[in-house]
Amino acid sequence: MNSAYSTTYELFCGKLLLHADEQGITGISFVKEGERQLPKHIPTLVEEHLQAAKAWLDAYQDQGKPGSIESKVTMPEVKLHIAASSFQRAVWAEAMKIPFGETITYSQMAKRVAQRLGKEQMSAQAIGGALKRNPVVLIIPCHRIVGANGRLGGYMGTTGTMLKRLLLDHEGVELGI
Repeated sequence: MNSAYSTTYELFCGKLLLHADEQGITGISFVKEGERQLPKHIPTLVEEHLQAAKAWLDAYQDQGKPGSIESKVTMPEVKLHIAASSFQRAVWAEAMKIPFGETITYSQMAKRVAQRLGKEQMSAQAIGGALKRNPVVLIIPCHRIVGANGRLGGYMGTTGTMLKRLLLDHEGVELGI
């Protein structure tokens, strides 16, 4: 992640670290033990990108509140500036089509990406590998992709399944496992 500036955001399930440069958001990740932002003067353009990401995260949190109607929540536009292979971009673009409160399996995602790329088939493991490199959690909603029979699968390392479950619970997803 090549970002010049960062700030934090308190999400219902933990603190996020948002990274940006003059061209857009370069990363959003859950804060790891001992990780902190570096205090710097943030240029106006970068601050606008960070504020847009915070507005998006505010809208995400509001969607899961009792009484909110998901279809009425308009997600603010966030400009992303992330380095990725064309395959990763294809996987992430398909992940961004999964609506709030819904999930698909890795094999369903593999079929979608294969179709997008004009291939006959794609392995679910390749999809998992691309999702593992997602630098922008939540905006690219890789937590909405689950294993067969609703198993959570991997998410941000070994402790991530609990976090994945919290995010899907927030979205009202019934996993049936």
